[in-house]
Amino acid sequence: MAEELSDEDGCILVLGVTDEDWTPAFTVQGIDALRELIAEFSQLDLPLEKTSSRP
Repeated sequence: MAEELSDEDGCILVLGVTDEDWTPAFTVQGIDALRELIAEFSQLDLPLEKTSSRP
């Protein structure tokens, strides 16, 4: 879900050693935007993805 947020929403990328090595970080505004996004997604009636079965 965080991929839907931009730097304007308060989501920034912290780069690692390579360009492929990164993690998202959030400002206070970004955390609020993420909470709103989670609330919106929780209202959707999406089918659950089946994960691998446990032995």
